[in-house]
Amino acid sequence: MKNSAKQFQLKSDRLKYKVFEATDCDHLFDLDSDPAVMNFINGGTPSTREQVNAATARILKSMSENPGMGNWILLTKDTNEFVGWVMLRPLPQYNEIELGYRLKKKFWGRGFATEASRAVIEYGFSELKLEKIFAITEPSHINSQNVLAKLGMIFKGPRSYNSVLAPSDAPHILVNYYELYPPSRSSK
Repeated sequence: MKNSAKQFQLKSDRLKYKVFEATDCDHLFDLDSDPAVMNFINGGTPSTREQVNAATARILKSMSENPGMGNWILLTKDTNEFVGWVMLRPLPQYNEIELGYRLKKKFWGRGFATEASRAVIEYGFSELKLEKIFAITEPSHINSQNVLAKLGMIFKGPRSYNSVLAPSDAPHILVNYYELYPPSRSSK
């Protein structure tokens, strides 16, 4: 089944957005092989090829089950270089839609996470008519918390979290929880 996210083109000043496909597995492996990138995900352990292959299968399954949502590969407009990814996905166990992103270290601190997230948030509210989008950060990840603040997301406190795309035996972790409502609606 085709993901209807392909029907809507995300746009921003410096980035191109490509709907995630199985052929992007190598990009994920490259990204998740960097201990610095994985530091706030799992303490800095690089992902194995098998873990990335399993994650790719979970991402594609979720995208096929949730038209219009999923992961987008981020590429620079000027050089077509792989930057990372941004996502919008439902988490049924929380009955909420999650925003997430992960970038190669060389692109940190340059506003790409904010730019990509803004494009996905606009898409979520204008095209998908979402009522709320949430995001999480590891409690010590100040840079990611700053991105969410720039997006206008409101910190709501700590929360126990386990991603729907995580392996079933993955432990729940304590995260900082943020939420954002469409501009036309005030927060609850």
